[in-house]
Amino acid sequence: MEASASLPDPGQLSASVVDYLDHHFQTYDDFSQAPHLASSLEEECAQIDQNLHDIDSKITEGILKWASHSHQIRSLLQDLTQRIEANLRSEGMKSKTPNTNEKKLVEELPTLAREVARVEKVRIYAETALQLEALVGDLEDAVSSSMTGNSRKLLNSVDSKVAGPQENQLMAVKALKDIEDVLGGVVRSRPQWRCLVTAVDIRVDRAIAALRPLAIADHRALLTTLGWPPSLATTNLGSEDQGENSKMSNPLFEMCGNVKERYSESFLALSTLQSVQLRRKTRQLDQFEQGSDTLAIKMKGAKLKLGLHEALWTVEELVSPIMSRAEYHFSKWTKNPELIFTFGYRISQEFIDTVDNVLQPLMDKARLVGYSAREEWVSAIVSMISTYLAKQVFPDLVMSLVEQEASTQARISWLHLVDLIIAFDRRMQVLLVRSGVAPSHVEDAETLGVSPNILELRMTCMTVFCDRPDWLELWADIELSDAQEKLKDLLEKEKSWVINAKPDLFSGHNSHLTSKSAHGSFVFSTREDYKASLGAESVLSTTWALINRCRTLPDALLRFQFIRTAAAPILAGYQDLLLQRCQEAEALTALADDEAMLKVAISVNSARYCECILQEWCEDIFFLELQLARESEGRETGGDIMAGVDLVRNLENNSDLCGSVFDEEIENFKKFQTDWLAKLIAVILRGFDARCREYVRNKKQWQEKDVDQEVQEVQGGDMPEDIRKVDEIDNQLTNSEVFISAAFVDALDVLQAQLKNLKGALNELDFMELWRSLARGLDQFLFNSMLLSNARFSKHGVCQLKADVHALFQIFKPFCARPAGFFPNLSDSLRLLLMPPSDVNHLQNIVSSSSSAMKDDKDETKLKRLRQYGIRKISAGSAEKILRQRI
Repeated sequence: MEASASLPDPGQLSASVVDYLDHHFQTYDDFSQAPHLASSLEEECAQIDQNLHDIDSKITEGILKWASHSHQIRSLLQDLTQRIEANLRSEGMKSKTPNTNEKKLVEELPTLAREVARVEKVRIYAETALQLEALVGDLEDAVSSSMTGNSRKLLNSVDSKVAGPQENQLMAVKALKDIEDVLGGVVRSRPQWRCLVTAVDIRVDRAIAALRPLAIADHRALLTTLGWPPSLATTNLGSEDQGENSKMSNPLFEMCGNVKERYSESFLALSTLQSVQLRRKTRQLDQFEQGSDTLAIKMKGAKLKLGLHEALWTVEELVSPIMSRAEYHFSKWTKNPELIFTFGYRISQEFIDTVDNVLQPLMDKARLVGYSAREEWVSAIVSMISTYLAKQVFPDLVMSLVEQEASTQARISWLHLVDLIIAFDRRMQVLLVRSGVAPSHVEDAETLGVSPNILELRMTCMTVFCDRPDWLELWADIELSDAQEKLKDLLEKEKSWVINAKPDLFSGHNSHLTSKSAHGSFVFSTREDYKASLGAESVLSTTWALINRCRTLPDALLRFQFIRTAAAPILAGYQDLLLQRCQEAEALTALADDEAMLKVAISVNSARYCECILQEWCEDIFFLELQLARESEGRETGGDIMAGVDLVRNLENNSDLCGSVFDEEIENFKKFQTDWLAKLIAVILRGFDARCREYVRNKKQWQEKDVDQEVQEVQGGDMPEDIRKVDEIDNQLTNSEVFISAAFVDALDVLQAQLKNLKGALNELDFMELWRSLARGLDQFLFNSMLLSNARFSKHGVCQLKADVHALFQIFKPFCARPAGFFPNLSDSLRLLLMPPSDVNHLQNIVSSSSSAMKDDKDETKLKRLRQYGIRKISAGSAEKILRQRI
């Protein structure tokens, strides 16, 4: 009775002890071996105790040895200090020259100090090494105990309890955290102890390699015991509304008591293990960066840190069995992929509250920095869907495209699948941020100073294209073909080439095409302001739609490649179409009629509109990231890593990026505008030349003297101080009563009509460039053809020329306040011809001076004199020639 009373309660025994007893006492006859088993256990315990005693003795002996050494040094220094103080007190100020012993002591003091410091470092190193040895031993013992159920730290007392697997795992994780704390302090304060850190890391890596699979296996077994995953048969995919009857069972929400405690311990053990592992990797990368101060090493370390944000192991273990069961259903839904995405969204939504209420507190308790339970759950579901798409769905689609030679049905299926992926990613993002908390990858990006898009690798099903660039290229080709077919039908309609048409395509989705672009004094905000055709807006809307379809691609370089493959050819094709229309108009009528000019004007407006919209797009952060990715890829591909470093340094110094995503297209549109505006100007000038050819060649008309009105001369003095001002010449130009030359009227009439039509057709900026360039051309043409052609001008001829030139100015009056300013050669010539004789003689003496300093047309004295008479543009030689042509 006493023996039986001394036995412990079977319910208090741990699982490992019960398993041990069951193994050795399987039958009743095995009880006869109990004494022998007890003696063997006692011998083993005695041996273990002896080993522990030996280890303690060695540690104590080492500590005492170093302590004794340190005590001796301290005693020596104290004795030395006392002797020095005694000598100083005895000598006082009598002797200013120290004796030989004092000098020797003073010389040896730095050496002793260095020796003390060295001994102190050795002591700290020894203590740190012993501490790490003990912690690593505890870690290895806990890992071994988790695997075998036996621990070297079993006590001999009868009441001692044997720790279970979860307790051993928690002990191992605690030891691992302590080791990491010590190593972190060593790396920060003693970076030269790399050999010690490396030796510890090697042993810890071996322990973790054995501990992680064991912890995951125990966690999986516990989930199976809980009944996870729940049955998927109750999932109703036909309705978005989740009624009470359609909800799935939730083992995580239903667990309680001991089961909940066991799950919490397992979750904490696995999560804490992952947290410590992330700390170790971060510390190793920090140590790697400390090895070099160059920016290239720091950039490489930053890139490696971005890869540390791996999926949470505990959440992966929840999703993995769901994926195993869901594959059976997915295989039946290959023809209806929308059911796959509906299932993924339904599973995510079904358990999102449980994730927030059950898993998030456990993650907070485990102190997982940079992790959110909701985010990890959504990311795991997205990863599950994308993995299945990459393995089963997309390969079948690719085979269909190859076998059927890119049939229409296969292309439609591909585009439909991409539409489903984009919609699914959008819904999952909404589900992710519905809690009102910013995703952790955004915070990580802000901490590291990079774009959040870099850390969104697990947030989209578009990851299927990351490892398959051939699929990305195939997708871009399909999108391009589909967009080109739609635009071809649209641009063939004449309505697409009308300026004032109201858009009926992509209506409600053109906010990205409404901008505030300022060019000088002109502000454009809509297509109507640019006077662009409806086709231009449709092309840009199609391009923007293609760009939006690749926004969820996780890699910026992939987005850049997609845009260059799918979107850029749309713009290039439209530019070719504009060129074709203009060339057809030029071939038919040489741009001589109004309809041909209108076609060219609309094409120029459309090119201007596309250019400005593309420039605004390229200023957006989305396109700046794409350009940065292209620049970085180009530098790294070239093998010059420091080129990428220079790029980052330029960005830090607020330098501009070299170019933009649509550089080629923008330059092509600019060149198109310049070329065809120049052709319009050339056509107008050629027509003007043809219509006034007889007028220009008739030099006798300027020599006629039979006139009703003579030029009213302004009386001036003999000295330059009495020179007329420019306003007096302008008054003469506006007070003439002479009629316009009949041979000049037709040319002016056609010119006025052409400018009126072009003003209504061209946008304000291009029209301003056109009429100013046209004014310069007319000014140069008339100046060279009439005023420098050795024609002689009588008073009546001057008056007639004044009337004709004033009529020309009036054509440009609606476009500017002082049109004479845009005809500097004609204005200066009229001032010379209308100049009174006294001033003419004085000015001729100046410009015709034979002095060597006055012969150069650019002589400052001549130019200054000419400016005093209001002559701003023409040279002294031309002025002299015009003055000689007066009669």
